[in-house]
Amino acid sequence: MNRKCLITFLCITFCSKVMFPVNKVEVVGKKGNWQLLVDGQPFYVKGVCFGVTINDKKEEKYYFNLLKDIGVNAIRTWGIDRETQALLDSAEKYGIKVCLGIWLDHNLEYATNKVYKKHLLRYIEKNVEKFKNHSALLMWCVGNEIIFSLKGKEEKHKIAYTGLVEKIVKRIHKIDPNHPVTTASAWTAAWKYHIKYTPSLDIYGINVYGNVPIVYNEWKALNIDKPYLFTEYGNNGDWEVAKDKNDEPIEPTDTEKYNAYLSAWQNHISGHEGDNIGGFAFCLRDSIDYEGIWFNLLASNRKKWSYYAVRKSFTGEEPDNVPPVIVVFSPKKTKVVSGENLEIVLKAKDSDNDPINYSFKICERKTWGNKLKPLKFRKIREDDQKCIFELELPKEAGIYRIYCFVNDNNWNLSVANRTVKVEKKQ
Repeated sequence: MNRKCLITFLCITFCSKVMFPVNKVEVVGKKGNWQLLVDGQPFYVKGVCFGVTINDKKEEKYYFNLLKDIGVNAIRTWGIDRETQALLDSAEKYGIKVCLGIWLDHNLEYATNKVYKKHLLRYIEKNVEKFKNHSALLMWCVGNEIIFSLKGKEEKHKIAYTGLVEKIVKRIHKIDPNHPVTTASAWTAAWKYHIKYTPSLDIYGINVYGNVPIVYNEWKALNIDKPYLFTEYGNNGDWEVAKDKNDEPIEPTDTEKYNAYLSAWQNHISGHEGDNIGGFAFCLRDSIDYEGIWFNLLASNRKKWSYYAVRKSFTGEEPDNVPPVIVVFSPKKTKVVSGENLEIVLKAKDSDNDPINYSFKICERKTWGNKLKPLKFRKIREDDQKCIFELELPKEAGIYRIYCFVNDNNWNLSVANRTVKVEKKQ
């Protein structure tokens, strides 16, 4: 083989295995001065959890341009699937890093199930080997809120689980010494187990919402000699709020969500830079369901107030145009008889004086993943102060959540909701 052919052969062989140059990510420093370095340069995570499936180039351009608009430098996923390679490639094109999740089973008794653990380690080894050289890779995140929702609640299963994570972390470090490993815990209760049974973790991850302000003190009290990372943060969850007259959680208003995201970042995340290494806002996704409306930054391909809160957090910029504000959204009743329509008083305003449009949707009581369905309505009257709408409710008895969507002509949206109970006729 002549020299030219040899060089060509080596190039083809090398390029077929490594699509992009490998990067090196490391945690350096000490308590109060921790840093994440990417190829030797400081990298503070300004991230969002990424719940989108990219189906084509058009969607890739749309969603990754949104990420760039927000000021995102990293996204987080929960698991590895058939879209992972394409997602990493897209992230590389747009200069965004990926915290790549490794999903672990919640419905397992970890102290006794040896078969699952054996197959899991093989699965992880295979995927770490496959993706370790991709330069979009930022770090590995092993598991998501496992101890919080563990099938076996006994101490032995928690110890067995965190011991397994230690084995996984060591295995990842051996295969891929260029990227750190974290795990996403639901609140800090799991951290005491990781301190004792998972000493090889590089970063302590935490999913937290309304309790963001006290994470720093919890971390400090546990005297953890590792940095922490907000693997999820956002507005109050439905487990953290007051209940309405139908005993259903009262969702924060869009304005309250905006303030929650902004305060979390400015006061309690970047406000403790050096102890933590950043965070991932929850969530860039566009699912029109109960959970999606509560937490997502988008709805119906439109930007919500929480989107702009994250954007301001990461870029410091105010938007040129903002969503409408729903000032009043009030049903005349909280209980109706089957077959009875419901009147709702609505007042919305737009500070940019854009024309605004209304629509209504509905879903059955609080159920995560419960899809919203269009609701028939008619406007009864309108004046400068308010609009009154009549909504046609389902005839089946039950508790329903009524949603009002108010959008402008600049792809912005506000959403408000209330619950109503439909009772059977006596």
